[in-house]
Amino acid sequence: MFRIIWKCSPLLLLLSLSTQGLNRPNTKAASPFTNCGCQCSNLTFRDKYGKTHGNCKSSDHTGAQWCYVDPSQSSSCQDLSYTSVRFPGKPWSYEACATPACGN
Repeated sequence: MFRIIWKCSPLLLLLSLSTQGLNRPNTKAASPFTNCGCQCSNLTFRDKYGKTHGNCKSSDHTGAQWCYVDPSQSSSCQDLSYTSVRFPGKPWSYEACATPACGN
């Protein structure tokens, strides 16, 4: 019995190492500084299930909260993305959800 376990142990070790990262959530690192020029707009929408998206009220497929950023305000968000399908041309950001209002 011991020989079978001994011969299978490298295989078991390999299998356990290859599956370690499969169920980890994809999280975002906190910003090392406060960027108060990176602020959310109050733009949101409801999906067909009634769930509100935008303004840090939900998380995307990465598990991170996000919000739209007002393009008429100069924004210093380092992660602005313009990939919104629902509101083409409207930038959105993860960083803005982690940034307090200026002066807070």
